[in-house]
Amino acid sequence: MSNNRIQTPGNPPESEQPVKIDMTHLGGIVQILFNPPIVRMRMKPREARALAIAMLQHAEQAENPDPTLLTPG
Repeated sequence: MSNNRIQTPGNPPESEQPVKIDMTHLGGIVQILFNPPIVRMRMKPREARALAIAMLQHAEQAENPDPTLLTPG
């Protein structure tokens, strides 16, 4: 997603700096980190769809984690 534009309210859009998005799920919680921190982000439809699908996948995995197989011993 290298074409995301960062915009802070009241300021003109910043550079076309890429935004790094890290998404994790652990213990029923989905955590999304944006680097650099952003207030508002504009994306092309394809990028927005990819982010939304990733969020849905992480939410599903957070609610229904993969089963852990235990070996007898």
